[in-house]
Amino acid sequence: MNKKICNIVLDLLPIYVEDDVTNDTKEFIEEHIKECSNCKNKLDIMKMDIVKEEDKLKNDTKIEVEKIKKVNKKLQMHKGILQVSSIIISIIAIIFLGCTIYKEFNKTLYDNIQEIYDENMKLDNYHLTQKNIYKNYFETGSFEISNDIYCKDSKFKIYENFKSMNADKTEKVRYGEIGSDKITEIDINDNSIKEIHINDENSTDVIKHSSYVDNKYILDDIGYHASLDDFKNIDYKDMEIKFFEEREWYVYREGNEINYNEYWIDKNNLTDIRLIESNEKFYRETSFVFERNVVTEEKLNINYDTTNFKRIELYD
Repeated sequence: MNKKICNIVLDLLPIYVEDDVTNDTKEFIEEHIKECSNCKNKLDIMKMDIVKEEDKLKNDTKIEVEKIKKVNKKLQMHKGILQVSSIIISIIAIIFLGCTIYKEFNKTLYDNIQEIYDENMKLDNYHLTQKNIYKNYFETGSFEISNDIYCKDSKFKIYENFKSMNADKTEKVRYGEIGSDKITEIDINDNSIKEIHINDENSTDVIKHSSYVDNKYILDDIGYHASLDDFKNIDYKDMEIKFFEEREWYVYREGNEINYNEYWIDKNNLTDIRLIESNEKFYRETSFVFERNVVTEEKLNINYDTTNFKRIELYD
């Protein structure tokens, strides 16, 4: 066989198997491989390689398709999990929101009072006025007590005024700093100044250290929170609205025309209160008015000339 022709045929075989030759070239190659076993073997090997390559490609494609199917399956599963999670989260959010809304709309009167009280305890500027009026219908034991508490920047001043119906009157002023171990008390009637040191909680003096640690102790010292506690078992539905001193008040009344108790609390701020107890023997009224952020340095001033007052130091 002519080696030159074999070389030409071998060069043409790659495009022959791709069926990318003219009919004349195709006929020439096929005539040659009928007589040349070497070129025919080369063609057979080439065809086998192509088949193997196609099989490999099909197998790779199948593997990729399986991978894609697995990925899609995982994506679908993750999608399902996300959908279920979203539904669960939505349900939880709805339940939480529902509980929050339910709780908000179903707060008792005392819940709201306590919430505002807790906010007020964080204030560092407030004025609280307390008044106690007691009228005895058969004796001369009627009196009126007022306490004014001013607090600003951890400094406080408490003005106490006692006035009885038999003309007795006492005035005292206590002032100092919250958390300090010393309080100054001015007794206007006694013309004296007491420097009270309260390092020990076992102090024998009327004023205890615990009374001046923070806002809570100062306000509770005159019974503010205890008076708010009187509203614990009273709800909005139990109260009626009345006007007093040009303000709207929630009012709860128990008893009869002669013996009764009344509980008043300002409808708008839920901090100002009036507690009234009345019977055939006496009338007692306790009131509190709480004002936020109204205290100036001037209101903390001690406006008394104490030059000639006797000074007393009290130690535990």
